[in-house]
Amino acid sequence: MSGRPTVEELEKLVEQLQQHNSILSTSLEQSNTELQALQEDHNLLKNRYQKDIEELKKAQITLNKEKEFSQKLLDCLPGIFYLYTYPQLRLIYWNKNHERLLGFTADEIRNRHIMDWHVPGVEPIVQQAVDLVMEKGENVLESPLLHKNGEYVPFLMTGISFDTPEQRYLMGFGIDITDRKRIEYALKESESLFRLLAENSTDIIASHNANGEFVYVSPSCKTLLGYEPKELIGRSAFEFIHPDDKVKIEKSWQNVVEKPAITTFTFRILSKDGPYVWFEAVLKSIFDEATGKLKEIHASSRDITKRKLNEDKLEESETKLTTLFNAMTEMVVIHEVIFDENGNPKDYKIIDCNKAYTAITGIEKKDAIGRLGSEVYQSDIPPYLDEFSKVALTGEAFEYTTYYAPMDKHFIISVVSPGPNKFATITTDITAVHEIQEIIQEKNKELENYLYVASHDLRTPLVNIHGFSQRFQKHIEAISGCIEDCTINSDKSELVKKITSEEIPRTLNFILSNVSKMDGLINGLLQISRTGRIKMTIKKLDMGQLIKSIVSGMNFQLAEIDAKVNIEELPDCYGDNMQLNQMFTNIITNAIKYHDKGRPLVINISGKVRYNKVIYSIHDNGVGIAPRHQKRIWDVFYRVDSSSQITGEGLGLSIAKRIIDKHKGKIWVESEEGVGSTFFIELLNTEFSE
Repeated sequence: MSGRPTVEELEKLVEQLQQHNSILSTSLEQSNTELQALQEDHNLLKNRYQKDIEELKKAQITLNKEKEFSQKLLDCLPGIFYLYTYPQLRLIYWNKNHERLLGFTADEIRNRHIMDWHVPGVEPIVQQAVDLVMEKGENVLESPLLHKNGEYVPFLMTGISFDTPEQRYLMGFGIDITDRKRIEYALKESESLFRLLAENSTDIIASHNANGEFVYVSPSCKTLLGYEPKELIGRSAFEFIHPDDKVKIEKSWQNVVEKPAITTFTFRILSKDGPYVWFEAVLKSIFDEATGKLKEIHASSRDITKRKLNEDKLEESETKLTTLFNAMTEMVVIHEVIFDENGNPKDYKIIDCNKAYTAITGIEKKDAIGRLGSEVYQSDIPPYLDEFSKVALTGEAFEYTTYYAPMDKHFIISVVSPGPNKFATITTDITAVHEIQEIIQEKNKELENYLYVASHDLRTPLVNIHGFSQRFQKHIEAISGCIEDCTINSDKSELVKKITSEEIPRTLNFILSNVSKMDGLINGLLQISRTGRIKMTIKKLDMGQLIKSIVSGMNFQLAEIDAKVNIEELPDCYGDNMQLNQMFTNIITNAIKYHDKGRPLVINISGKVRYNKVIYSIHDNGVGIAPRHQKRIWDVFYRVDSSSQITGEGLGLSIAKRIIDKHKGKIWVESEEGVGSTFFIELLNTEFSE
């Protein structure tokens, strides 16, 4: 058999090849499919890997940012941050404040041991704190840390431990508590000062809880109420409050309990001995700033029993004053000055007035209170604005007499200032008195005119009597001469001589003596009349100069009796220079006339201001005046001793009294017989009209 395959074998082989080809095609298709799937998987993995790389890059960027943010965050912390390895306790990480607050650079800080920061000697305490952190996970330590300048700065440090597979760490934060320590010290000082003040205060210092129970009471409680402080601790203050005061106190108490507040109130509290005592208390509530809850209430209480008694008396006095105010016959009005835009007084407002106001003015109280003076009195400028506003602004009282034409009334008005920009007027209606005074003045003028005319007219017959008496004297002398030349029997001659040389001259002497006396009286009446008739020129007088000039004019008289005059510094007054000169001259002349011949005369002249008056005194050590004469020495022509050889008509003091009356003043004497006399003269130191 040859080596060539048969057809059948070839067909069979072809069939097998076709089968193999089919299998290969199928396998190839599967391979292509798998390859395509692998390609797709490769592309998918490639895309996913690229995304992972991008995300990894993003994560790295985010991580770097977070690391940078964390560093910035740590650097922004108010205190220091530190990270130590454990158990080596070497510093490997910190924030900028660690360098700034302690003064070291980064190179000086790096890898520094934890004990290097602390005060020598506290290593066991620091080590114990570190061990507690590593054992419990956290701990707090207050300790000073070393500053580069060598000083130690107080810090409060919080430690936290955390672990990694490779290493354990101690991490923490520290806060500079220098200010807190300073505040704590100041607080201790303040508490010490509070304790010192409370322990020595005359008031009762106390602290309460929200229920009013005593937490602290100062020792003064024993002095003021009789209680020992320990007797009150834990007890409510409301136990001791007077029942009538509790409702008021509870309301005030609730106010300070609910919110931070300060309140003041008065109340009565029971003392240990039994009686209630008046107190004034100031309450202040203290709240916790963090929680907003009430911590305690502080109270300072003062005994005001005496003040309350005085207030009760004052209230009673005010009631009496109000009664008096309304019962006064004088018109009393209280005003307030109203100013313009430039600060100048332009009006005044009536604040209050009494019943007499309506009685005198006819204006009802309701129509006056609260209204302007210009409205009430219906004038563009209210009455006496300048005078009244001056008193309100300066506070200086003022008094004057005036005629108010719209009411046709005469008033005496006293103006005082009860407070800033306010004034009160006390007005007396003197219209009736003024009318009487006018009548009296007219009568006085008539009397003075009558006195002047009578005195003047009396002088004419008196001069005639004096003249005819002198002529009669000459005729008698002529008759006597003729009789001597005539021859008359002896009996008749003796009788004629006796008549002409004794009887007739004695009668003529009597006539002439009485004529002279009558002439002196008439001159005195004329002098008194002139004193009342002369118009005064009123001005401010330098009394020191006036008295010195009077005394200087009497130097000869004073030297004759070896008298001494002491003149103190004298206040000025208002008056007529000529009349006051005459008045003081008369008094000083009297002191010289009636000096005690048994001792040198000493005259002391002084003066003092009293309100709006000046009182001058002229004291001498003369013979003095008996009490029975002291009221009559001011009468015209009155002499204490008419038989005295001291010349005078008894006019000096009556003229002095008349001058003082014209000056609206007073004059009086205090004297002791055999000791001396003091004349007092009261004059005005404010300008006045005659």
